[in-house]
Amino acid sequence: MASAYQPYQHPQEQIIMILAILGLFTSGITAFIGWYIGSKAKKEMEAQGMAPTSNLKNWTMVSMVISIITIVVAAISLLFIIGTFVLMAIVGIGGITMSEELALGVTSLSTSLAAA
Repeated sequence: MASAYQPYQHPQEQIIMILAILGLFTSGITAFIGWYIGSKAKKEMEAQGMAPTSNLKNWTMVSMVISIITIVVAAISLLFIIGTFVLMAIVGIGGITMSEELALGVTSLSTSLAAA
């Protein structure tokens, strides 16, 4: 005989799933919220003596992974931006300036005239 028992689902389980999926399209911003709500829901269920469902665990984990990836990508982007500014400061922001370009042109013109 089949059992009609279904495990208790936390009321915010679907919200966590939606936030995790939206995290893929919103640069992970909603994934942080899903991670927080999912962790809170798991603690509530454990405090009441119930085991969290696998869906709740999985979507909380997905939110956590997306959030961590977002942090890593943001850190790499920040390092790239800082590196770009440092490189610009070392090389010089404008590279060769207009006055240097004119001086080179005048020098090469005077040397070619002197050679002729």
